[in-house]
Amino acid sequence: MYELLVHDQVTEYEDRAEAVKAAKDLTGRPDGPLTSTVTDGIETLSFRDGKLVAYTYETRRTEQRRPRETTPPPAPVDDDAPTEETVVAATPEAPAPAASEVN
Repeated sequence: MYELLVHDQVTEYEDRAEAVKAAKDLTGRPDGPLTSTVTDGIETLSFRDGKLVAYTYETRRTEQRRPRETTPPPAPVDDDAPTEETVVAATPEAPAPAASEVN
């Protein structure tokens, strides 16, 4: 949801493109408002004379704003699991190296 703010009047738009077009059209008219702002709480676009004059993207998001993409946490690492080296050394086909063979 995007809000177009002109003076104290707020108009809501579902689509960002619609809000930006309305802001450009309003500020581009000779009898229109001097400035307008389009925001969704994270990004803010300010227009003057039908042109974008400022763009701000808030990087410090809170959970109340646009939901962030969630990624699953990494799988836990089992430090006690046998490594490839210990598995090879323990198999009957490959006997463990003698102490003189280990560097």
